[in-house]
Amino acid sequence: MDECIEILEKSSDALPSDKVMIHWAKLVHIIEDIHQQFCPDDTGSIVAFSEPKVQYTLKVFEKQLEQLRRERGPSDFRKLTWNPLTVSFTDELPAVFTQAEYIVNLYLHEGAMHVDYSEDQKSLGDDHSSPTSAAHMNALSTCLTSIHQAIDTICSVDIKDLISLPVFALARTSFTVVALIKLYSIVSSPETHIGQVIDVASLKTEYYLDRVIEHYTRAGEQAGGRTPAKFSVVLSMLRGWFLKRKDHGLALRDAFGGGLRPMNCGHDKAACQSAAEKYPRVSWFPYLSFYIFAMPA
Repeated sequence: MDECIEILEKSSDALPSDKVMIHWAKLVHIIEDIHQQFCPDDTGSIVAFSEPKVQYTLKVFEKQLEQLRRERGPSDFRKLTWNPLTVSFTDELPAVFTQAEYIVNLYLHEGAMHVDYSEDQKSLGDDHSSPTSAAHMNALSTCLTSIHQAIDTICSVDIKDLISLPVFALARTSFTVVALIKLYSIVSSPETHIGQVIDVASLKTEYYLDRVIEHYTRAGEQAGGRTPAKFSVVLSMLRGWFLKRKDHGLALRDAFGGGLRPMNCGHDKAACQSAAEKYPRVSWFPYLSFYIFAMPA
């Protein structure tokens, strides 16, 4: 693939749409590398985010994303039109690509959200392995910023243009929404001590949920807005699920793999069992790899 990209970049016959394809190909290549480095095939193993090797690899990917942003000229995505029948491009494609960059950045730092809730967890700021270490806090802050930027970007697209965007651009917003909910579960949990550093109010969880749902709903009311209307229903279900559990830390944490440990109910096993029955384990954090990695065909 690298050879194909190099030939296309140097070709005098390359079209403006070829530049767009090159940028997408490079972005997909980066995220495939991220997946290989941070998501081992052994699903039972978790990459230790605080390890020096992981931090070094993280910096390498951050530089690659920054380099890709510098390579993308301000006019590379302009003067193109999107036609769903011919699968060509639109003036809103810069927003779609920018959204993708933010989501890739989120995906890169998402490992910081795998927090150990064990009882022997180190106290606030003990060392580099603590959830409140500088490395973890920087990564979590980057996750939050990327989530907000991705949602702001898709909500900046006019509703008349939103209905013409590729389905994957609408679908992958679900990834950012679920990530935001997971981040809330971490910050609001007293066991992680992260709430002492990041104010839970700064997440603006309900604000961003309401904002993207309202935007999709308005687009869904337009002629041809069937797709955003469907995703607004999905996101509304996620919001309802979150609001039901936001004040029940044990249930919310368990939904993201935090485990049904007697954190909020002391050693009262009956209370924990009741919480488990009322709020069964639900896997709400799939990587949605198809929608994140998908490119215009």
